[in-house]
Formats: sequence, structure tokens, C-alpha cells
Amino acid sequence: MIYLEFVNVGKIYTTHGLSGEVKVKSSFNYKDKIYVNGFNFYIGENKELFKLRSFRKQNEYDLLTFETLDNIDKVIKYRGSFLYVLRSDIKINSYLNSDLIGLNVFYKSKNIGVVTGIFDAGHGNFIIDISGTFIPRNDNFIDKVDLKNKKMIVKNMDGLL
Repeated sequence: MIYLEFVNVGKIYTTHGLSGEVKVKSSFNYKDKIYVNGFNFYIGENKELFKLRSFRKQNEYDLLTFETLDNIDKVIKYRGSFLYVLRSDIKINSYLNSDLIGLNVFYKSKNIGVVTGIFDAGHGNFIIDISGTFIPRNDNFIDKVDLKNKKMIVKNMDGLL
């Protein structure tokens, strides 16, 4: 199975306090698998490696600290940077939202488009953009995902196309 090597899991918006904590906005759907002490994160365009030291939630933000970034002076330069993890480090028996990008989508054996984006609708809900047609990411609409053949089969699309 070929996956993107790095998966974007959020963006550092600002710092929080003086001890190196950062505020992250993330719509990643498997946070419980990556917000684990010692998990490897890569920050910014240069993908600098840091190990997670702690995580806590505050309103719509995830507050993270990293082992060697222990004060505000060390983290301030990462404001606005994206946060990545290696796809191979994520241990799940399913697919990630990012795995769906680029899949050909079929409804009643007809190709109806390509997955061009996935958006966070809040409260753990995601919307899939299929060439300008939007559907919820759930079992009521997604019948099968075949990553090997880059194919998604959808159902219950009458009235949406």
C-alpha cells in the first residue's frame, strides 16, 4: 500500500504560556493514536523532528508540548507552521481522510468524479468533495473504499447528483 509519507495533522496557531506549549488547530480523525507521549511529530516545511511530551484540550485547540521545546523562545518561531506525522507511524485498521484524496468515485458503476478535498464540519463530522459534489464521510454514503485500486464506491446519491 502506498501512502503519503507525511500526513498533515494540524497547524500551530500560537504559543500558550511561557513553558513551550503550542495551540494547535486540528481536524485529524485519529488524534487518540498520535497524541501519545513520545510520538514523533514533524514541524514546518523542513519537517523538524520532535517528540510529544504532553497533550491537553482547550476549547477548539489542542495544546501540545514537545520534549526539547521547553520555553516560549524555542517555540515562537513555529507559529503558523504545519504539524506532520509519518503515515507509517499511525497504527489503524482503516483509512485516513488524506488517503481518500485522488480516489475515483463510482455510483451505480458510473465514474462521478474524484475526491478533491475533505473538510471538517465540526463535532467529528467530515464532508467529502467529489469534484464539486459534497457528501458526508459516513457509512450511509460510502459503500466501499479500495485504496489499492484508487477507487471509492458511494451509495444513496439519488437527488444529490
